[in-house]
Amino acid sequence: MNRIFISILVVFTVVGSVWSQQSNTMYFMRNIPQSKMQNPAFRGKYKSYLGLPFVSSLNMSIHSYDLKLSDIIYRGEGEYKDSVITPFHRSQKPEEFLGKISGNKLSLQSDIYVSMLNYGFATHDFEISFDWSGRFEQRFDIPKNMLELIMVGNGSFEDKKTDFSGLNMAITYWEEIGIGFNKSFNDGNLVIGVRPKMLFGHLDFRIKKADISLQYVEGQGYAVESDIHTQSNYPITLVLDEEKWFKQLKFNSGKIELGKLPGNFGIGIDLGFTFRTGKMQLEGSFMDLGFISWKKEAKVFELKGDYMFKGANADGAFGNDSDKGKEENKYIKGVLEEIKNNSTYNIKEIEYTSELGPKINFSANYEASRKLNLGLLSKTHIMHNNVAQSFTLAATFDLNKFTKTTISYSIMHKTYANIGLGLDINAGPVQLFLATDNLFGIFQYDSFGGVPYGAYTKNFNLWFGVNVVLSKKKFVRRIKHEYPDPFELSANY
Repeated sequence: MNRIFISILVVFTVVGSVWSQQSNTMYFMRNIPQSKMQNPAFRGKYKSYLGLPFVSSLNMSIHSYDLKLSDIIYRGEGEYKDSVITPFHRSQKPEEFLGKISGNKLSLQSDIYVSMLNYGFATHDFEISFDWSGRFEQRFDIPKNMLELIMVGNGSFEDKKTDFSGLNMAITYWEEIGIGFNKSFNDGNLVIGVRPKMLFGHLDFRIKKADISLQYVEGQGYAVESDIHTQSNYPITLVLDEEKWFKQLKFNSGKIELGKLPGNFGIGIDLGFTFRTGKMQLEGSFMDLGFISWKKEAKVFELKGDYMFKGANADGAFGNDSDKGKEENKYIKGVLEEIKNNSTYNIKEIEYTSELGPKINFSANYEASRKLNLGLLSKTHIMHNNVAQSFTLAATFDLNKFTKTTISYSIMHKTYANIGLGLDINAGPVQLFLATDNLFGIFQYDSFGGVPYGAYTKNFNLWFGVNVVLSKKKFVRRIKHEYPDPFELSANY
């Protein structure tokens, strides 16, 4: 199971490294117990439920400001028509790829949420839930001018000083155990929820500081100043040479074991409320407030340098002559040697602390009829001083006694063609659910013989799971509705 989970992480690291957050459509599927992962004040219709291990809730998200998946991985042309290539392939024009980045940096992020165990039960006014989950998040911020230097060369950087600051990286995997409580007041019109949680960090690597500048000096080359500060925690191992200089980076995946406490402890809390007045319900939540203290095999790497850089010839990397590529590799090794000889660096085993990325949600829901609910949602995700904002309109329908569906429209990360769909199927004691914010993106075709893999979409997420309903509510329902719910057979109005 560990290998399967780690394989999923690797796939989403390589292919799904883009800005993301949990499904907006899922927010409006109120009968799903895992909705508490977005607001601990949500109250479902079940008195008791159990989420099946590893399948009760799985959330995978992919979003991007500028790039589609087909901008990163696609089929070549000419002599490379049978190959899968990237913009870094020697046959491609780097300027075309750089032109697709609208801002001054390329921001990439992905995350995965897996519920290992989920259970909850409720009384008249009080509800308690337990969740043990694994979470993986990563983010990259790469300055556009740094990509230009790597892909095109240094020609456009003459006669000016260029700042490459803003390079960021954060990769984290942790497990969390949370116990949620919510209580209703004023005949159920107000519900307050809180979910304290313990965090156990397994993996962490982050660039905390990367101040890099390049200044052209006529007749000499480029004066480079750098001040870089990174933090890491196992299973990433730095291998050093005899002179204590960085030689190799090893990833020891066998050291990640689900359920085994790694010694890196943190605390967090989720807060939320729901308030009903008439047919309108207002909601808000503040999620992932907390931190992890990294102690076991934690390392801090610092590098400061001031040296002359004479420029690199990019023809070897992007031209048609493979021999030039070999010469380029030799040159890069020479550049690294020059950095080593003109820099001061320090590697220390020292503890450090990392914060979670807070999420702020506000929504309004209107009960248009006993079978139709309309909703509006604002979601804000803060991570490494970056803010992602999205807005969603949704309509939830009771199709029949066993099935509910949610249709949504979202504006996310400068994209506007995001139609979502959610399904809630109650087959006896088993509940199945599925939600996505970009239904059409799954079936968009590419040039690989018409294989649908969402090549032309910038946003995609999927949240699905299975729950076992142990008991439906049999107590008096305190929230008053103008339209009685004919499907909640055990409720007493």
